[in-house]
Amino acid sequence: LDILPKKLVLNGNASLYRYDWQREKFNKSYQAQSSATPDNTRQAEAYVQKYNQIQLNGTLTYTDTFAEKHNLEAMLGTEYFTYDQFDFEAKTQNSPTDDIPTLNAGSTRTYTSTTKTAYRILSGFGRINYNYDMRYLISFVARYDGISKLKDNRWGFFPGVSAGWIFGQENFIKEAIPFLSFGKLRASYGVNGNASGIGAYTLQGSYNTAVYNGNTGFLIGTLPNPGLRWEKTKTAEVGMDLSFFENRLNANFTYYNRLTSDK
Repeated sequence: LDILPKKLVLNGNASLYRYDWQREKFNKSYQAQSSATPDNTRQAEAYVQKYNQIQLNGTLTYTDTFAEKHNLEAMLGTEYFTYDQFDFEAKTQNSPTDDIPTLNAGSTRTYTSTTKTAYRILSGFGRINYNYDMRYLISFVARYDGISKLKDNRWGFFPGVSAGWIFGQENFIKEAIPFLSFGKLRASYGVNGNASGIGAYTLQGSYNTAVYNGNTGFLIGTLPNPGLRWEKTKTAEVGMDLSFFENRLNANFTYYNRLTSDK
């Protein structure tokens, strides 16, 4: 939506990814050559897996030029992500006939299991890009993300800043190095967050079944850990990009230092 043509633009996107998978299996009665009697186990199996992944995002972007050489772009956005998965598996055996290959015909239920998994992410983000005469560049970015996989440290703030100087457009550089087509110095520092290695319910711990004195109960398998937090990667980088002889020869030099914490 062009609120102000070529200046203020509202943009929205929505996506849905749905996955459905199904497997059915039935073993008819059979008799091995080495056996005198048939095997009437007739095991039936069914397995179903499905999940939905929904992503919604919206951005508001403002772009303008002031005093001919001051160029500004500012963007604010938000994003919502949700994931839901369901698994079902069951097995029966001892069906009385080969003509009914479904689970309900089996007189003995040997296995039944259902699993549900879900998590959500809500984010806000922004970016400001400014350049003077397309030579001096600076950019600020930031994200604020919350994920249901965490509790005490659910929200994380991840900023970044970068700057650049396209020195190849300076007149004194053009005169001194006429065969230089492009030259840029750049530097940046930013923090990225990651929670992909954390299970949907890891912070809640787990329970196992156990039999004591003939009775089935539950015991703690993994202790809850509500103190889990976002993994953060801090990266500092400086570099230079060069092109010579009308971009026939290109060179790139970069130094970076990356440190990951709370892995």
